[in-house]
Amino acid sequence: MAIGSNTPAPGWEDFPHGADVGVRGWGATLEQAFEQAALALTGVLTDAGIENQTSVEVECDAPDVAVLLVEWLNAIIYEMAVPT
Repeated sequence: MAIGSNTPAPGWEDFPHGADVGVRGWGATLEQAFEQAALALTGVLTDAGIENQTSVEVECDAPDVAVLLVEWLNAIIYEMAVPT
C-alpha cells in the first residue's frame, strides 16, 4: 500500500490458471488496474525488462468489467503480434 493511503500502490501479478496463466492488475482507478494487467501479460510473455516505448490507441467495448478486461488484453496481444 502507498504510505498514508488506503489505496494500494499500482501493481500486477501472474498466477496459475486452469486454462493457461492468469494475470491480475490493481490500482487506484480502473484504467490503472487495466494498465497493470497489461504489464502482467507482457511480463508472462517475455523475460526482458518491461519498458513503455510505444503508445497505441485501442478501443474496447463490453457489457461488464470482466469481459472488458479480456477484450483489452486481446487488443494488447493483437498490437504486439501485428507489425505496423
